[in-house]
Amino acid sequence: MKASQVLTQDTIAAIATPLGEGGVAVIRVSGGEAPRILQKLFRPGRKEWESHHLYVGTMNVSEEGRMLDQGMAVWMKAPHSYTGEEVVEFHVHGGALSTHRILETILSMGARLAEAGEFSKRSFLNGKIDLIQAEAVCDLVSAKTELFLQEAQRRLQGGLSQHINALRQSLIQLLAHVEATLDFPEEEGVGEIHRDQAQNQLKPIQEKLKKLVASYEEGRRIREGIRVAIVGRPNVGKSSIFNRLMNFDRAIVTEIPGTTRDTIEEVVSFSGIQFHLADTAGIRSTSNRIEKEGIQRAWGQLRLSDLALIILDGSENLTDEDRSLLKEAPMHRSIVAINKIDLPEKLTAQTLKPVLNGTPVIPISALKGEGMERLRGALVQEAFEERKEGAQGVMITLSRHKVALERGVKSLEEADRALEQGLPLEIVAGELRGALDAIGEVVGVTTNEEVLNEIFRRFCIGK
Repeated sequence: MKASQVLTQDTIAAIATPLGEGGVAVIRVSGGEAPRILQKLFRPGRKEWESHHLYVGTMNVSEEGRMLDQGMAVWMKAPHSYTGEEVVEFHVHGGALSTHRILETILSMGARLAEAGEFSKRSFLNGKIDLIQAEAVCDLVSAKTELFLQEAQRRLQGGLSQHINALRQSLIQLLAHVEATLDFPEEEGVGEIHRDQAQNQLKPIQEKLKKLVASYEEGRRIREGIRVAIVGRPNVGKSSIFNRLMNFDRAIVTEIPGTTRDTIEEVVSFSGIQFHLADTAGIRSTSNRIEKEGIQRAWGQLRLSDLALIILDGSENLTDEDRSLLKEAPMHRSIVAINKIDLPEKLTAQTLKPVLNGTPVIPISALKGEGMERLRGALVQEAFEERKEGAQGVMITLSRHKVALERGVKSLEEADRALEQGLPLEIVAGELRGALDAIGEVVGVTTNEEVLNEIFRRFCIGK
């Protein structure tokens, strides 16, 4: 859609601040009618408004001579606004009733209520931001951890967009190279030379795209948090450790083995990283049907987790149930906590070395809280074990990006195979166009209206 088409759409308005009582509320208006609404509603009226300057005045219903509120107004003239259109904002007192009355008055003057994310959608359609940056805006609003906030800020600043646009540009040049060969077939030998050159240009694009797809797993963890399954045989202290990590008594704790029959889940943040903790039923052989179901769910949590926190009882020797769990658990993504170090110890990190093969071991006492900070630190460290200290590389965090880029990788692999096997260059060109379309979906160059509507539906109204 062209910018000129967007600029002639309806004028939209919405409350841009959270609903309820507050010190200040902001009502945002965007579209061609915004300046007229400003002049009609705001007093004192002005013949000349300087763009991006706040003016003090009152909001009045001129027909009735009734004042709605005192506040400030700013006019951000097109195209130098968030949406690229004429944008007016009213900064008023944050009472819910008075704010809605002003909004209703604005709507009666010719604006309509904005849909979820419609301001950001217009910003995208008018070329002010690309689709990656638009999604970053939404994530900035919803970010719950420092790490995800920083990642969203990097996307908003254009880090991922620049990387993907550079790949697109390289691919466009390669496609132009191949199509030039198709346009001038009469030049002898040019095809073979172009095949070699095409493969040399294709390989780096392929590798960079694959690396970007591979970054999704780390990006997903930053976005969604780290899934941690707390597992172990009954009565080793799983629920006590879960409560300690949460800093409140969430799970029931008794001296009776098998107290936890179902999975209990909670979310907590350490060092700016979100963890989804799952306290599970004790894993052992049992004839109790309800407990069996809980144990099956514990194994399910273990399979789905990003990290396993395996709890052992340091006051007892390693049991057959412990050994079975250590054998079945994914030790390459596990942490072992030896609990009950406040009791005479029978199990130590040293005795576990031959069994664990490098898995981190943290001695703790859930009863007294000893070693819990070290355990939290180990969870943070293991959450991104592949991340280098201070790494700030580009990554993808959305499944939409991953699916599109995987299609791009597949198309490039097909193009490479066609070049290798000497297939017609028309096939190569077709695959390259497919890759270009797939990559273009990420930044919004080739994204259809249905996908756009789904993306912006996640936004809050007023953004």
